[in-house]
Amino acid sequence: MVSQNVGPEIPAGPMQQTTQKAARQATIGIDIGGTTMDAVAINEAGKIIASDVVHTHKGTDALQSGLRRLIDSLRESCSLASLTVAGIGIGVPGKVNHAKGSISDALNLGVNFFDFRKFLDSYRVPVNVENDVNAAAVAAAQTFGKKGTVVFLNMGTGLASGVVINGRIDRGISGAAGEIGHIPMDPQALRCTCGQRGCLETIASGSGIARRWGTHAKYPVKDLFDHAAQGDVTAQHIQYDLFWGAARAIQLIAQTFDPAIIALGGGVSNMGEPLLKGILTELDRFSSESAFIRSLNIPERLTTTTHLQHLGALGAGVAAQPQTQLNA
Repeated sequence: MVSQNVGPEIPAGPMQQTTQKAARQATIGIDIGGTTMDAVAINEAGKIIASDVVHTHKGTDALQSGLRRLIDSLRESCSLASLTVAGIGIGVPGKVNHAKGSISDALNLGVNFFDFRKFLDSYRVPVNVENDVNAAAVAAAQTFGKKGTVVFLNMGTGLASGVVINGRIDRGISGAAGEIGHIPMDPQALRCTCGQRGCLETIASGSGIARRWGTHAKYPVKDLFDHAAQGDVTAQHIQYDLFWGAARAIQLIAQTFDPAIIALGGGVSNMGEPLLKGILTELDRFSSESAFIRSLNIPERLTTTTHLQHLGALGAGVAAQPQTQLNA
């Protein structure tokens, strides 16, 4: 078997009893998104003890300024709680070099290359950098139970998944594990940003919907759902494709990883019950057509994360905990 790029083991979840020793240290987790940078400080039991957020602005200078502000703010909160910051975790979109702690081609941040470890060296603590979806997967695994396999499906601007197997992130050989959005389903359909045609991301992501719906509304997905509910046939067609594409992505995850949990998250998932109902309807249809698919009981594995706060930041912080790094 080919060796895999496997991440650090995830420590016990937030329900674990905090000991006096664990309470002495904290880690900071930062989830860098296109709109905001969300940050938390957690103790060794995974409990959030402080949080902060700043708006994301494009460019290296803005990224540096936001990082400094968040880290300094949370370090002060930790100090007031008699905790020492022992690690910093970053969850970020773009091409992540986990080994070197850097990113490249983070277009939505306006950054071509950024070395987090070098920039944060003055804090004199280990810095762990993860893809933002992997970071969210860590938090999902901790929240829903780390035994077996947990997959986080991010329906955001893009469509991608993070995979945690027996408490460790599975990044794959090249770091592309979980890039389910770029699986082509229809070679005659729209061309994807990756260069292929008919990728799942073109129909089951925020950017895909915005492109097909062609609205100038601030929230294209919500606008689509509103028009579909009002009987707009074009909106209903695009919405159906979204349900079908998301259900196919979930089916592929189930058949590829056979996970205990498939956790749905990302901005598109904020549509809540109408989205979940549409996806479950498609999963039920798949099951009615195949005894094999029916035997997998996929709907029973599906859960949502929309009720969970600071998911990406929490996962980044957990992945940066000292005991995690010792087990890497």
